[in-house]
Amino acid sequence: MTLQKYFFEIAIDVVICVDASASMRNVIDKVKEEILSFPQKYCDQMDYIEMPVDQFRVKLIVFGNSNENSQLTYESEFFVLPDQHDKFSSFVNSIEVVERSVSAVDALKAIECALKSDWADLSEKAGKSRQIIMMFTNSNMETSNKTVSTDKSSVDIADQLEKLCFMVSHDGSESSNFRYRRFRCAVFAPEIFPWTEIPSWERSFLFPFQTDQDRLNNDCDWMEEAILLMTKGWC
Repeated sequence: MTLQKYFFEIAIDVVICVDASASMRNVIDKVKEEILSFPQKYCDQMDYIEMPVDQFRVKLIVFGNSNENSQLTYESEFFVLPDQHDKFSSFVNSIEVVERSVSAVDALKAIECALKSDWADLSEKAGKSRQIIMMFTNSNMETSNKTVSTDKSSVDIADQLEKLCFMVSHDGSESSNFRYRRFRCAVFAPEIFPWTEIPSWERSFLFPFQTDQDRLNNDCDWMEEAILLMTKGWC
């Protein structure tokens, strides 16, 4: 019996950052497939641990591409699932890569945008929530150095990492509803700087990203492992 269901509401907010630059061309279809299947897989795992989800919202931030307004980064609304599944699916399927490179700083700024999201407010009800940020990117120091000097790139990345660390650990985003104790972060990226710094944030995980299509397709455990980690720690 799931007694928790009758005492509090469980709300899950997920913001997914997607690199749509040229470096993602070989894997973007697989990434979109995993994004579309993630909500159901997450809720299934919550059911398994007898913590059924009452509200599930997901938002996307796409960077390295441009929309009709020629913006480098654009984002969706929060889609409430399953009610808005068609709109969610349509947005995900519309993501296309372009022949443009982005720096790791751009990817880190996408995480900053995610932290500033309009997270669910459960202050007026007995609720438990989880605020999840996911990042899919192939950006790294190499792509950063194509446009700026190595020294400047390193400084910019270090500064952005420091800013994000402060925001996360001090509930320091511009969203009044962000709470560090609810936060989880899963980054799918190359196992190099700056992404190797992410696990230093508590409750944050790096999953080495395979940019070779065959290797990615054969690695069936990458999302399942992330879901297991992000559904732990409820109290």
